[in-house]
Amino acid sequence: ANVKITDIQGRLVFETTANGGTAIWDGFDYSGAKAKTGVYIVYAIYTKSLENIVTETTKILFVD
Repeated sequence: ANVKITDIQGRLVFETTANGGTAIWDGFDYSGAKAKTGVYIVYAIYTKSLENIVTETTKILFVD
């Protein structure tokens, strides 16, 4: 699955590919800065077949 994490304003903070159903975010953004305390949105998108694209969305609270 392709996993994207955005801040509450929709700015991309981190993107990765899940390995075996698990995606790990170390709490740092692309520039190497530690994420600020706040709510982040996680989007996961994967394809079961060409006709069956699955999307999941959840929120996480990151506390520094």
